[in-house]
Amino acid sequence: MFDFNKIYKKLLVRLPVLRDYQDKVSFIESKNVRTASTSGTIIFYNSEFFSSISKDEQLFTLAHEFLHIILKHIPRLKGKDIEIWNYATDAVINQMLLKMGFHMPLGLIDCPDAINYSSEEYYEMIKNRPDCEELMDKYRDKRSNEEHITTHETWSIEPCEIEPASKDNSDSLDKLPNISEKDLLEKNKELVHRENSDYVDRINNESTLKTAGNESGSLDNIGEAQPAIDWTLFLQKYKRKIISADYNLNNGEFNEEGFYVYPYEVKRGCDVEIVIDTSISVDDNMIRAFLRECKNIFNETKIKIGCFDTKFYGFHEINSLEDIDNFVIEGRGCTDFNPAVEAFSPKSNVKIIFTDGGASVPNKAADIIWLLWEKKEFNPPGGTVLYVDPNTLNYSESTKVR
Repeated sequence: MFDFNKIYKKLLVRLPVLRDYQDKVSFIESKNVRTASTSGTIIFYNSEFFSSISKDEQLFTLAHEFLHIILKHIPRLKGKDIEIWNYATDAVINQMLLKMGFHMPLGLIDCPDAINYSSEEYYEMIKNRPDCEELMDKYRDKRSNEEHITTHETWSIEPCEIEPASKDNSDSLDKLPNISEKDLLEKNKELVHRENSDYVDRINNESTLKTAGNESGSLDNIGEAQPAIDWTLFLQKYKRKIISADYNLNNGEFNEEGFYVYPYEVKRGCDVEIVIDTSISVDDNMIRAFLRECKNIFNETKIKIGCFDTKFYGFHEINSLEDIDNFVIEGRGCTDFNPAVEAFSPKSNVKIIFTDGGASVPNKAADIIWLLWEKKEFNPPGGTVLYVDPNTLNYSESTKVR
């Protein structure tokens, strides 16, 4: 059974750019249209048709008609061949929806190159093709014979000829600024990212934002070695900031709250490099317990670790907890932070130094996360300083000591 309100609610989550138009567009159930169509301010839909297709196809079809309205394709039709304009606008809209992660039904116009053009630009391309008339003949045949296809039945007639009781909102729609196909894509992408980030932050704040000695989860005073700040939480939030979202969102899904949750996929590498202070005072078990915590946080990313005292001893890649157990801890001299700061590679986007802070600060400012296992004043020329309470680390799984 087709539930229009449920599909419409999901559509507004997938396309938040539509919300500016909610009170300016009307929806009318009508058996006088074969599938769905718009008059420019009204979307007519056939419930029997919508009941016969999948939810993904319902979303695509409704979104398709809505984009015709937002992009004002009917007013932009003036002076153009209506069939070529129908073809061009459908070609552009369908590629826009594919780019935004919608699933396109079979039988619709699928021209991948249309994503690179406005509707006017693609119209001129089609119009000037040598085989334009042949293409339009095929288009007419397809529209008359294909059952599952969006139509333009209401583009050339007044809405009242379809449904006398329909309301025309053209005046209120005209007050909204014109928007291009490219700008619409960018605006929706920005809204999607903002709303999904806000949602993820809210869920994290409700379920996982707990810090040692600070139930509110406040991250105030970051930059000083405060025991109230949970360093593991900081790394989790830091990690999420440097991982980009993939906006070809074919793998998202609606959660129980009806919110469309987008999968965050790594587009650029998240390279983590950890440099460990192995001066005389360090405890090997603590190092391994600390590295296990880091591996749990950055479990799907590449991690490199290395030791330093007065020199840096080189990086080793860590792919498993067993690698941590087998890692040879080198050093045992005094401490000099300058070779540690110089050790990080340019492509590393998470730079961590694990130390007791027992040496002069480095000369060079760098965006480094300084994690101190001793609570003391430490003011490097750049980066963030947090305290790691050794008593909170899990030592039980560190089996090998060197």
